[in-house]
Amino acid sequence: MKQNTFLITTVLTLAVGSVFLNAAPVISEFMAANDTTLADEDGDFSDWIEIHNPDGREVDLDGYFLTDKATNLVKWRIPAVTIPAGGYLVIFASDKDRSNPEAALHTNFKLPSKGGYLALVAPDAVTVLTDFGSTYPLQFEDQSYGRDSFGSVTQQQLISGALPAKYFVPSDDSLGSTWQDLPDSFNDSAWTSTTTGIGFDSGVLLDLVGDTDLGNSTLKPAMQAVNASCYIRIPFTYDPNNNQIQSLSLSVNCDDGFVAYINGVESGSYNKPGNLVWNSNATGSRSDSVAAADPIVVDATAGATQVVEGVNILAIHGLNRSTNSSDFLIYPELTAAVVDTSGAQREGFFNSPTPGVPNSSGQAAGPLFVNFTDKPERPIAGQDLMVMAKMEAVSSPVASVTMFYRVMFGAEKTLLMNDEGTGSDALANDGIFTAAIPGADFDSGEMIRWRFEASDELGLETKIPAFKDPADSHQYVGTVAVDPSIKTKLSVVEWFVQNPARATGTSGTRGAIFYLGELYDNVFFNRHGQSTGSFPKKSYNIDFNKTQRFRWSEDAPRTKDIDLITNWADKSKVRHVLGYEIMRNAGVHAHFAYTVRVQQNAEFFSTADFVEDADDIYLKRAGLNEDGALYKAYNNTLTGSANSGFEKKNRRDENNSDLQDLINGLAQSGTSLDNFTFDNVNIPMCVNMMAAAAVIRNIDMHRKNWYIYRDTGKSDEWALLPWDLDLSQGRYWRSQFNYFSNLMEYNGYIETGGAVRLVAQLYSRRSTRAMFYRRIRSLHDLYLQPADTPMEERYYERRLNELSALIDPEDIVPSDAQRDFEKWGSWLHNADGGSAPVVPYTTNHPDVENMAEGVQRLRDEFLAPRRAFVYSQNIIPDAQTGQLSLVYTPLLSAGAPLTHLVPSDDSVDNAWMNSDFDDTNWLTGTTGVGFDSSIKYDPLIGTDTEATMRGTHSSVYMRCEFEVADPSIFQAMELRMKYDDGFVVYLNGTKIVAEKAPASPSWNSIATAGYEADPLEYDTWNVSASLGELRPGTNVLAIHGMNRSLGSSDLIFMPELHGGIADSNGSIEPLIEFGAIEFNPVSTNQDEEYIELVNNNGIAVDVSNWKVEGGVEFEIPAGTVIPAGWTLYLSPDAKSFRSRTTGPTGGQGNFVVSPYKGHLSNLGETLTLIDQHGMKNNFTSYVGNPTDQQEHLIISEIMYHPEPDGLAEYIELMNVSDSVTLDLAGVKFTNGIDFDFTGSSVTSLAPGERVLVVRDLAAFELAYGEGLPVAGVFENSTGLSNKGEKLKLEDSSNSTIKEFSYNDKLPWPEAADTLGYSIVLRAPGQNLDPSEPTHWRASVAPGGTPGSSDGTLLAGNPTDDLDGDGLNALLEHALGTSDNDATQSGPPSASRIVIDGILYDSFTYTVKEVADDVRTSVETTTDLQNWSNNPDDFVDLIVTPNGDGMVTRTIRLAKPALVDGKRFFRVKVELR
Repeated sequence: MKQNTFLITTVLTLAVGSVFLNAAPVISEFMAANDTTLADEDGDFSDWIEIHNPDGREVDLDGYFLTDKATNLVKWRIPAVTIPAGGYLVIFASDKDRSNPEAALHTNFKLPSKGGYLALVAPDAVTVLTDFGSTYPLQFEDQSYGRDSFGSVTQQQLISGALPAKYFVPSDDSLGSTWQDLPDSFNDSAWTSTTTGIGFDSGVLLDLVGDTDLGNSTLKPAMQAVNASCYIRIPFTYDPNNNQIQSLSLSVNCDDGFVAYINGVESGSYNKPGNLVWNSNATGSRSDSVAAADPIVVDATAGATQVVEGVNILAIHGLNRSTNSSDFLIYPELTAAVVDTSGAQREGFFNSPTPGVPNSSGQAAGPLFVNFTDKPERPIAGQDLMVMAKMEAVSSPVASVTMFYRVMFGAEKTLLMNDEGTGSDALANDGIFTAAIPGADFDSGEMIRWRFEASDELGLETKIPAFKDPADSHQYVGTVAVDPSIKTKLSVVEWFVQNPARATGTSGTRGAIFYLGELYDNVFFNRHGQSTGSFPKKSYNIDFNKTQRFRWSEDAPRTKDIDLITNWADKSKVRHVLGYEIMRNAGVHAHFAYTVRVQQNAEFFSTADFVEDADDIYLKRAGLNEDGALYKAYNNTLTGSANSGFEKKNRRDENNSDLQDLINGLAQSGTSLDNFTFDNVNIPMCVNMMAAAAVIRNIDMHRKNWYIYRDTGKSDEWALLPWDLDLSQGRYWRSQFNYFSNLMEYNGYIETGGAVRLVAQLYSRRSTRAMFYRRIRSLHDLYLQPADTPMEERYYERRLNELSALIDPEDIVPSDAQRDFEKWGSWLHNADGGSAPVVPYTTNHPDVENMAEGVQRLRDEFLAPRRAFVYSQNIIPDAQTGQLSLVYTPLLSAGAPLTHLVPSDDSVDNAWMNSDFDDTNWLTGTTGVGFDSSIKYDPLIGTDTEATMRGTHSSVYMRCEFEVADPSIFQAMELRMKYDDGFVVYLNGTKIVAEKAPASPSWNSIATAGYEADPLEYDTWNVSASLGELRPGTNVLAIHGMNRSLGSSDLIFMPELHGGIADSNGSIEPLIEFGAIEFNPVSTNQDEEYIELVNNNGIAVDVSNWKVEGGVEFEIPAGTVIPAGWTLYLSPDAKSFRSRTTGPTGGQGNFVVSPYKGHLSNLGETLTLIDQHGMKNNFTSYVGNPTDQQEHLIISEIMYHPEPDGLAEYIELMNVSDSVTLDLAGVKFTNGIDFDFTGSSVTSLAPGERVLVVRDLAAFELAYGEGLPVAGVFENSTGLSNKGEKLKLEDSSNSTIKEFSYNDKLPWPEAADTLGYSIVLRAPGQNLDPSEPTHWRASVAPGGTPGSSDGTLLAGNPTDDLDGDGLNALLEHALGTSDNDATQSGPPSASRIVIDGILYDSFTYTVKEVADDVRTSVETTTDLQNWSNNPDDFVDLIVTPNGDGMVTRTIRLAKPALVDGKRFFRVKVELR
């Protein structure tokens, strides 16, 4: 393994001719799949490119380019670095974009292993010095590719097909061996002339005989009953043409034997007798069919040195088994492997990668497969499957392309693909070769696989798939024929295995998987699990090849392995999937899991759960550190030795010392243990996982079935991760029944007896136990929910219904669940604890349950008693309630106007509860609606319905309109109702409350129970969760009221709706205080700053998913609970916090969470704490203590991608003070670029002045001229990244002045990327936050304005209207018109457009983009009263820069237009 980081190599000893005068540098080698070959300075195995200088002099690469885009030849500029004569330079293609010539170089692109463009370009930015055609071929792990002579081994046919030949049947030994010599040494003119092959037969061999008449009429009588031997001479011509023969291969279709000679030297034989004479017989025989189809191939290299330029002789002593044989054949082909000795350069693969030194030997590349059929549309049995391969010549023209295919596990069949415009080929000579697999060859549901081999005119071959490693690569691509018999709502996994029984063992077998339209070939399967290994329906590990990882979802990265987990023991079939789902939804970094239907060899096999395996890909997908250490527990509880009971899943080149350190630390006690735990354990992750495990009541986490993960290299904190959740949600391993118990376990929260030591310790500590119980309450309220939760709002019941509808749908008979039940049977409650009592599904026993019955048992025997247990205990706290009071404002009051309808049938539109429903024909009145035979409800009745309802109708529809100016002011909402008997309430069409109503009410529904209203008291429902349904303007509260029976003597519905406004900060959660704000650490390391959050409440407060905004951004991790009286420290970097030299720091038991984005400003700022509902809980403003530089020095303009060659980069800084001159001594860039103003050309900056730092002074002055205020050039050959990067500017005390990251993607100005524009900070005098993308715009023109501004500011009074056109000066300034010219004012325009057949409202307007001191936005309304400016409501269609700082924008609404509705737009302008 090579591990170099920066390579410039001089080759001191050179072969003659290897250095050429005036030769340009070339790409000599590259690696696009670097796994272990060469590590960069970061320890990453990045792709790399080797540049060779073949010239006799040193070459300076300054200004050369490397690119991966043929359309962008200046993608990455090589800095000023030299390569000595004959030397080499290695550049990493890592996308890290580093150009310091004193360090390792990194391009701004990577090399795709599947093929791509790569070129070295001369400084003229036009001349391509090296490329590899339109694309280089598929690359392989740790194998390099490049240009070299390779000794260029190619295959050359010397004898092939029917060629002239002569034969002679000897009658004695008079010729000796002379007949084997060259023509000038032996005269064969008297021999019989013919063509190859030589022989006779009356059957299959005749197809290979060159002259059948001659063979049967002349040769046959000369040999048959006379001599079993025949002498044959075949001349061939060899032209070296700078080639040297390396080896010879002789292929002979023979019946029955031969001895071959090349120019008199024996060069191979078959069935040769020990004492060969003129009339010898072959020592064995060959059947005609074998002789015709299976040639004998022998190594003939012994004769290679005898081959001469010009005419040569292949002499063959043909041997028959006996003189009485009825047939005889000698049909030879001679192939030479020749080495090109001319030094001609070809592309190819090297045997060993050699970065920085001369290339190794290798193999020249065969034809390139540019594209080929690998994932076709699934074929239909009986219809031909068309397969194509698009080819491109590499070393020489393509000679042939062959496809080999097989159906299921049948024998391979061969199809020669053609590019002749005939048959399946559409167009001749277009490089696209085609062939058709006959539809008659495959049936429905069968697997069809194929591979390709292509060769060129030099005999160089390419195989696709390459299949280099049979143990870790795929041999075929393919598909599966449509199986119309499959009826399912699940994703289908189609599994093909030749020997299914072998997959059930631990040694395993190989086969194929078809999933989401892709075939995975040569996949390894073996049995998974310990306890489940004895089940009839087993679990399986599925290991995919490096060459083809598994795509389980369109939105997730491909994975190495996946587990197909049995659900046989879980009669409900939902526990695994539901358990992992709740874990993930709770914020646990849990695996994905979902149920699939499995077909095996085109037959139904099972339903099973796809569960993600644990590796670095899982860590990344789950949002964790993919480089973090991950261990799986098999038999350990974090005690004893880390080398026992754990499997390390990654970082396997390390030992387990990191885990041993954790185990040793957890062995401490008292304060030492507390300090160690809080410094080394991710408390929120562990609390969250434990609480989520309590929600699903997972009992199977003890000495196994969990992972321990470390955030290695970042926070270094440890955390627990879940695994194997089947024993949950009531299922329990009971010693007297083992795995097979029907008894549901619903008590308890966590297993502490025999638990993982970390779990037991966290549970035993009062503070962390308080965290645990508070988080349990939060999660139970979300997922388990109290027993009085309406059924339609229950998470568990909803998901059980949804999963049942997928796995066991009523409209598919038999369902997948039923098929599985019938195939695999069930089990009985194991009363004796013995072996699993497996029974067929037909067994008449109450324990034998189908899926529906298993789900019902889960509902009845786990969910119901679990709710009763959790919410009746005093262990977990009451629901977390706010300490902030709310002032409620009536939105709809008693006695409000309404319309109502007593329906007499179901003809009323089901949308009657929607806000846009036309109710003009309904009766009008006021709330409350009803009647009473007594006087009880008389004071409430505003609309009497006795005449229309009593005795005849049980339901009434009511609609109440009300107005809301600004819904965003409300933090809570209450529905208050006096009612008799039941109702459903809808807000703008969305159901928000149902009480004593059927699940799906109809026009004549009755209440499910009776209820008497209290005329003096309202019943109240908290409907804050439906605040999002409120809209500006008119809203509709619709009510379906229901009586208990037609004969009821009374009915009443009196609604009120109130909006709650917090009397302080707006959150209904407990108030969390801001404590100390450390914005300027003594060390000057900004990563040591922190924010304190203090819980002064008497309860532990769950702050999971709360956010801190303003200056820094942070979402507090799920599972973060602050115990009563505790302080939580928020940090940008936990390791830096714990290394502070003064408290608070590590070793003090401080509760720290990290990392937040950004850093606190010395200027001072406001921090806001937002709760999980999006409500403001608290805020604080701190007064900074900035230096003059921090207060007044800004980065005002950045040119990071100048045209044409990227050299004229610059950064502009500005002093925005109107009175303070800034001392720049000690001011320096420390990230992004390097530059120190100390001793530069500009060391002070007067008020309002600008200064520039540039990448290349000559290039800058060529672009912009001389005389601009340039302080100097970027130091250490640093440069600005075209992709964006972090810039950091510090003062003389190393304190941060500015720190932010720019980007080349939206919402940053995209015109600055590739179009030559700069990015300009808006309104520089306002010192806007540079980390906010909307504070930047593109320059007016390409090139920017270094040293000056292209922006404009408003002059005069913003309310003036000097030209009397109705637009004030502020509007005219923003719109780019003049307040002195009324004719300039032109209104925006609104229109309706159709996109993909859908009608949308659109709006076009023009604004002055360079008006830096204003902010413009678009607002819309339908009633000219309630305006909305939510950015999510708009979609940009066209943005057109007009070249003068004006921009014309066309937007549309995100939602389709109402055909008969009106829509209004306006442009809102505000001063920043």
